[in-house]
Amino acid sequence: MPGQTLACREWEDGAVLFNSLSGATHQLSDAALWMLDALAEAPRSPAALAAALREQGAQAEPEHLARLLHELKGLHLVEPC
Repeated sequence: MPGQTLACREWEDGAVLFNSLSGATHQLSDAALWMLDALAEAPRSPAALAAALREQGAQAEPEHLARLLHELKGLHLVEPC
């Protein structure tokens, strides 16, 4: 999002992310953090995100990724393109 800075601190089982625009801090799963990184590279649909995970040897259902994407939108960490 324009003007947004995200500061991240990672641990083995997840991460904490600070959003400079909202002033909110969020605890994120590894999957959510991976999704934010993947979307920072380029906009992707849940199906494209699932394909990218398969390329890395992991799996996730597009429906699960769609729910996660919806949650990240609700936190104002991603925006529709």
